[in-house]
Amino acid sequence: MVYGPPVAPPHGAPLDELILTVLSQSTSDRNRDVAFLRLRKRFEDWAAVRDAPRQAVEDAIQPGGLHRQKSARIQEILRALDGDDLTGLRDVGVEEGRRQLCALPGVGRKTAACVLLFSFGMDDIPVDTHVSRVGTRLGLFRPRPASSSCTTTCSRCCGRARASSST
Repeated sequence: MVYGPPVAPPHGAPLDELILTVLSQSTSDRNRDVAFLRLRKRFEDWAAVRDAPRQAVEDAIQPGGLHRQKSARIQEILRALDGDDLTGLRDVGVEEGRRQLCALPGVGRKTAACVLLFSFGMDDIPVDTHVSRVGTRLGLFRPRPASSSCTTTCSRCCGRARASSST
């Protein structure tokens, strides 16, 4: 390993990771964490968040910013999942896991990569557009082949780990 063993091993809680990642958009880690902890404290479980009045979810996550948009998105995702905690993604591999996650309302490749990497340690690396552009220019990533469905491929991983890129 070039950088040593990972400090934080995969935690195996993909639904928590998905909600945390939605909350992380356009805010700081501190504000994301406050919003997530308030959400968990105010509601017994994810089904309660799904079924709660939107205003109650908005109030819980307000410190995270964009609380109206994020509360709607979180509830849409939870309704689409219909009680599925996403732990089954552990057994399907990166491509299928990404496909299933990206089928959820508002979930893109970077969010899917976060869920797969942090929950299960799968080789899907979340990279935003700006990092992808700089990394490609510096030679850390190869430009994607025209026939590839991925945005960039990490040249240090011999093309195995895909870097998901979106904003």
